[in-house]
Amino acid sequence: EPEPDRKKESKISKAVKKLVNWEEDKNQEDMAWKVAEMIVKDICSVTMPTEFNNCPTQDDPS
Repeated sequence: EPEPDRKKESKISKAVKKLVNWEEDKNQEDMAWKVAEMIVKDICSVTMPTEFNNCPTQDDPS
């Protein structure tokens, strides 16, 4: 029969692992958004005249 402390430790370990994975996923998602934004800006700079270049940014509410 497992010790009660050992079982709690296992649950805590699982929770910490999930949190760490969530943080890694969040960092990867943030990086993906930054890369996507750079790609959109590059495409806009090539395809749109400078005077009409209103490329959306992540900070832009529109």
